[in-house]
Amino acid sequence: MRKNTLIKWQTLIKQQLDSDLSISKFCILNNLSVTCFYNHKKILMAAKCADNESSFVKVQRSTPAVTAENIQLKYHQVIMRLPTGTESGWLANLLKALA
Repeated sequence: MRKNTLIKWQTLIKQQLDSDLSISKFCILNNLSVTCFYNHKKILMAAKCADNESSFVKVQRSTPAVTAENIQLKYHQVIMRLPTGTESGWLANLLKALA
């Protein structure tokens, strides 16, 4: 698509979006083919999506470097081993009680 045609259609599509008119009424008022309008809108939206895709960065989930089977707490001479799935609220209450 040539640059001036691209700008023309971008302008027309924006005008339709900004108006309160349906696409068919807008096309009638501007002497445009509804099919042609939809085709150009589809082309411009596809180009916009292609431009946006390049800005995404692929993220890969990594596994934790350290895996522990237990949480180990030492308080004076006492050592407690708790499963790693121990509820954080319960653990916080235990630490408050020991403090």
